Amino acid sequence: MKTRSAETIVFAGSALIFALILAAILYLTGGHFAYILDDTYIYLALAENLPFNYSVNAPGAEAGAASSSIIYPYLLMPLARTPLALFAPLLVSLVGAVLVLLLLLDLERKVLPLPDASPLTRGLLVLGFAVLINMFGLIFTGMEHTLHMASALAVLSGLLDLCEGRKPRWWFWLAVFAGPLIRYEALALSLPALAYAVSCGYIKRSLCVGALMLGATIVFSFYLVSLGYGWLPSSVLTKSMPLATVSEGMSSFTTLQALFFNFLLNFKEPTAWMHAILLLVLMSLLPKCRQRGLLVVVVLAGMGHMLLGKFGWAGRYHAYVLAVMVLAIFYLARGRIKPSTLIELAILVGSTGLYYTAITPISAYNVYRYHDTLNNFVVNYWQDDIAAFDIGYLAWRNPHAVVDLFGLASERIRRIVHKPDAAVVIPQLLADEKIDLIIAERKLEAYYSRPEWRLAGEMQLDGQLWVTGLNPRFYLTNPQRVQELRSKLEALRPHLPAGVTLKVY
Repeated sequence: MKTRSAETIVFAGSALIFALILAAILYLTGGHFAYILDDTYIYLALAENLPFNYSVNAPGAEAGAASSSIIYPYLLMPLARTPLALFAPLLVSLVGAVLVLLLLLDLERKVLPLPDASPLTRGLLVLGFAVLINMFGLIFTGMEHTLHMASALAVLSGLLDLCEGRKPRWWFWLAVFAGPLIRYEALALSLPALAYAVSCGYIKRSLCVGALMLGATIVFSFYLVSLGYGWLPSSVLTKSMPLATVSEGMSSFTTLQALFFNFLLNFKEPTAWMHAILLLVLMSLLPKCRQRGLLVVVVLAGMGHMLLGKFGWAGRYHAYVLAVMVLAIFYLARGRIKPSTLIELAILVGSTGLYYTAITPISAYNVYRYHDTLNNFVVNYWQDDIAAFDIGYLAWRNPHAVVDLFGLASERIRRIVHKPDAAVVIPQLLADEKIDLIIAERKLEAYYSRPEWRLAGEMQLDGQLWVTGLNPRFYLTNPQRVQELRSKLEALRPHLPAGVTLKVY
């Protein structure tokens, strides 16, 4: 009866929070649903081209492996060409969120620092923890992150079973296998978890699951190489300097340098400091810890993310490992640290999750005003190939090519974007491809500047910068089309959303 009551509180409270965020988004956008990141639309653009074209562009156009998840685009594929395509990522994220809540309820019974608490208190603790790990914000990213978190929590639950001498349930093995297919970072947890399972006597099953897991990722890597991409997706290599150095065959010293700089650069984000606090707390538990195997697994996962992973950007990258580390501390510190202190620690390190949840509606509002407006212009007015840094919404349902100047969706660009001659090579590449229009923020001028390029217009969003830009500019690489661009921008003006202004030069 207690468990059922706690579940009711958790799911009713979650439904209410979800409904409030969704209502706020629809209110701000005038009834138009939008996600909080442009990256979601990269998945939508990719999914509508599957299964025969693994690119956000049509066959023959600029191509790259823009998905950081092996299986997620395929989960969107059934609805990708239907009127419900926009809501496919939301539906999959909701499935992941339900799994997260079920697993949190399971873990609450194993790690709860207040075992005599009432069902109301227990339900509110689980619900509050879901907010602190940014579960509701992750839903509205429309990406694979709720599924990733669910797999990480399922692995942790199985590890706790092993600690207590119980046989892990079947979904522990499924989560270990599926985690890296959902997102590559899951290898940082799945591999140590399998090693721990081997130490607990589950040798054959662990080896079997490990072989299947690694085999699936390797087969996908061969698929990418067969398409002319790297061994890992362009999006992964673009965002991870250490992995890029390994992929491109650089020296061990260069890779170590990249690891060091990635570690230091992560501390630009407040979430990395919270992550470091959790690692220090875990280390402090080591001397008297009876479950050192579990502690080592969690520390390895945390250190792996610190060295190879990223932080920031709507709190989506690190949420899974933050949840695992906090819950592991709750379990390992029972009887050594006061329950109130543990809860205070969770609130401290989860404060950023609360922040990201709070700004979710305004983030979606900015994406709607910024990216939906640009998509409208490119698809319905310009109707020609373009280049840009944020290419997701621009590529979705767009029959024309979109060249990604960042390298997420262009393997060719990714391989040259950080080279010394990129400022010469990339403009020449755009000229060869007859790309006459670039849509980008002012940072374009710092990277690729040509005297003959014309700044023909710019769009300004009123309000605070959150997770998208506010000032996209229209640069013509072909000055002969100035009048054409001006007339098409003027035609767009009457259809701008509220709070958006357009300057035409």
